[in-house]
Parts: sequence; structure tokens; C-alpha cells
Amino acid sequence: MLRAAAALLAFAAAAWPLPPAAAQDARTSASLQELVDQAEAGQTVRIPAGEYAGPVVVDKPLRLLAEDGARLVHHGPEPALRITADGVEVRGLIVEDAERRDAGTILVEADNVRLAELTIRTASRAVRMVGADGGEILDNAIEWAGGNVPVSRRGNGIDLYDSHRNRIAGNTVSDMHDGIYVEGGDGNVVEHNRVERSRYGIHLMYTGQTVVRDNSGSQNITGIMAMTSHGAEVTGNVFVKQHENVHSQGILLFDVRDSLFADNIVEGNRVGFYVEESHGNRITGNEIRQNYIGVQILSSAGNLIERNVFAGNVADAEAVDSAGNEVRENYWDAFAGLDADGDGRSDLPNPVNPFFLKLTGAVPAFQLFFGSPGMAFLEGLYASGREAWLEDAAPLMEPPETAGDDPDGRRPSDAAAGALGLTLLAAAVLNIWYWGLRRS
Repeated sequence: MLRAAAALLAFAAAAWPLPPAAAQDARTSASLQELVDQAEAGQTVRIPAGEYAGPVVVDKPLRLLAEDGARLVHHGPEPALRITADGVEVRGLIVEDAERRDAGTILVEADNVRLAELTIRTASRAVRMVGADGGEILDNAIEWAGGNVPVSRRGNGIDLYDSHRNRIAGNTVSDMHDGIYVEGGDGNVVEHNRVERSRYGIHLMYTGQTVVRDNSGSQNITGIMAMTSHGAEVTGNVFVKQHENVHSQGILLFDVRDSLFADNIVEGNRVGFYVEESHGNRITGNEIRQNYIGVQILSSAGNLIERNVFAGNVADAEAVDSAGNEVRENYWDAFAGLDADGDGRSDLPNPVNPFFLKLTGAVPAFQLFFGSPGMAFLEGLYASGREAWLEDAAPLMEPPETAGDDPDGRRPSDAAAGALGLTLLAAAVLNIWYWGLRRS
């Protein structure tokens, strides 16, 4: 009788399914590296849900498809995931890496690699591509997980070095050093990404023919930083409220040549467009709104600035050592033109007076008088170095419909302009109070 009962229990135990935890342990008993090593080139490897330890090296062309809940958790000096074979695809994996290293969390050293729908929490560079061409980095979520350290000590979200013709699209990057950094690569496409609370949203260095389009971001120090680059197309991007630093800009050009900057929106920054030592560029169809300075140009010539909307800025423009630029057919909300022939362009030019910027640069407390009749009167008297001022020869009477996403030509609200004025007023009052205490 006892033997029969024992046999019955043994049969029941064998037939009864394992509980979920035991089933998961059984499925993930092999390490991720073992799954990779056991697969043949060209195969698809499905990664069951569960936690896996790094590092993992993929040295053959494979498709790694992670089920929901598959996590690669890594500690150590090597990258969590290193790809050295062409044609690898990794999709859906969660990668958590708490180590700091130059190589990054995911290191790609091969061509035609696709990284898609990953969640990467890193204390290093999230994705590092070195000498990797023709790849795709798509729809990933990247965030800093290295604790409360200054932005200058964090890694980049997506970092390309000497890598060409890659597509970086649909990614969300937050709290990194640079959101997307491209150095020494040509023909890369960066589109439909969002970067927040980082140093530079998108950073180009020594690049050629890079396409940067339809990206967005806020609360970075600078939205788009293009340096020592040529042939770029920067179009349809929206970067607002880059104001966390005294040098914050929406879009910055330094030593940029023969590039197009069109149909972008830069709003609520210290400087909308900052252009230095840059030549032969077209800045057209952009909305430059509610910045402290709309466009600031230093030591630059041969650029075309046309059909942009300047609205709600404290100072629309400033040019220093930059008399050789062509400025035409922009809309300036602070300019009252005269259109006698009805062609939509003012018959009077708009010379952008730099008096306010020069005065407040020398004495910041004079920001208190922004927009006052007295300031306007003094600007009317100021004509020093007028030949070097930025001047629109034929400003538009109404905003062009092609600028940004405002086809109806609506001006910024009075509330927004009033808020900006109140901010400047508060800063000026604090400045006067502070210096009054110092001198008393």
C-alpha cells in the first residue's frame, strides 16, 4: 500500500507543471554567452526572460531577439555586450551596467549592425561604435544610471567614432553627457530622436554630409552643436529651453562650412543661433522665438540668412566682425516697415541695432530698462560702427508660411513675452540690490 502511494505521488509530481519561478530558472540555466556560442552563423537566437550576467561577445552574424523581461546585468571592466561580427542584430534586451569605462556598455566594432528597442541604463557610454559602417540604432531608451554626478563626468548616450553611413533614429536619451555624439564620420543620418537634460543634445565633430532632421529636446545646455563640419543638413528640429547654462544655445555653429540649417525651431534659449567662424551656410525658414539673443554671429562671412521668423526675442541679432553675410527677407516682429508697392517686403531696411547688448554687457543692471521709451530713444541716437551691423535689406512685412510649424503666422502670446520681460526685470533688480549692498 505504501509503495503504491509513493508511486502515485511520484507520477503526480512528474506530471504537474513547474511553478513559474522554477520554469524561468530552467529556461535561463544557460548563460547568454553559451546561447551565442552554441548558435550557428545566420541563426536567430531567442533570449528567454530572466537575468543574465555579462560580458557577452558576439563574434558571428546572429539575430538576438529578447523576450519581455530578458535582462543583461553587468559588472566588470569589459563592455556588457561587444559585437565584432558584421550583420548582427540585437533587439528588445534590457541592459543594466553600473561600471564606468571608456569602451562603453555596448561596443560595436563591425558593419551593418542593428540595435533596436533596447533599454540601456548605464554609468558609462551607452552605445559606442568604432569603425562601424552601415548600422542602425533604432528606437532605444537610454538613461544615465551612474548616480548624481556632474554632466561633464557622464558618458555619451550614442557615440560614433570614425563610423560612416549609419542611421540613428527614434531613440530617447536623457541625463547623459552628449545625447548623440558623432566624430569623424560621413554620411550619417540622425533623425526623430529626443534628448533631454544632457550637455549637448546632438554633437557633430569633424563630420561631412551628416543629416540631422526632425529631432527634439529641452533642458540641455545646447540643443545642436556642429563643430568643424561641412555639408550638413540640419532641418526640422525643435530645441526649446536650453537655458541651464550662461552659454546655452539652441543651435551652435563653429567652423561649419557649406551646410543647410532650415525649418528648425529654437525657442526660449539664451541664444537661438550662435554662428562663429562659419562660412557658406544657409540659415533659412527657421523660427527663432523668445530667446535672449535671436542670432549671434562672430567672425563669419558668406552666410545667407533668409526667410526666418524673429519673434519675442530680447535682442534679435548681434554681429561682430561679420559684415560679409547676406541677410534678406526675414520677418522681425520688432520692426515696423513700410511696403509702398505691396510686394510683402519693406521698402526700408532693418538695421539691427546692437546698442542694448553692448550697454547691458557693460552694465547688466540696465536690463531693467528693456523695452522702455528711454532705451528706444538712446538706440535711435546710437550709430557707431553702423557699417558692421547686421542689416536686412528687404525684411518681410508678415511671417513666411514656410517657417517652422506656424503656417498662420501667429506671433508669440503677450503672456509669453510678458513672462520674459518679468524675468529680465527680476534679474536686473537683484543685480542692483546686490551691487548696492556691496557698495554700502
